[in-house]
Amino acid sequence: MTSSIYLVEDNDDIAHAVVLRLQLRGYQVERTDRGGGAVDRICEMKPDVVLLDITLPDTDGVTIAQRLSEVLGDDRPPIVFLTASMRDDILAGIDAVANSELLPKPFASSDLLDSIDRALGPKTPSFALVSTPAATKRHTTRQCTHRTDGIETN
Repeated sequence: MTSSIYLVEDNDDIAHAVVLRLQLRGYQVERTDRGGGAVDRICEMKPDVVLLDITLPDTDGVTIAQRLSEVLGDDRPPIVFLTASMRDDILAGIDAVANSELLPKPFASSDLLDSIDRALGPKTPSFALVSTPAATKRHTTRQCTHRTDGIETN
């Protein structure tokens, strides 16, 4: 299943670069350039991760994150805050938001992808490669076995 990401970023150049990079990585990405309506859309979409700019034309990212926590509680997706401002009041607001991370602008695409990977958490493979009893020294036969929990072996 492809992970989904909701991007709230008002800078078109940054947004375009982020969306392109994430789509190339296989993520489904939806973007808005305003905070208004973001909470409702995130509640509808239920993305796996939210990338949230701090400074927006109509609100700020910390307010959006706090509202999401009020509405969704423990079901709120992890948030990666994006900001070029490292003011103490902004950092304090971010620190108060659980299950979040700060990615200062400008950032390398590898740092963005690392932040998203951390937000998504560890992944368990949906299949395992196991040797079959019919395998010989010369020819190794592998088959995919669906994993439901733990490691299955044949």
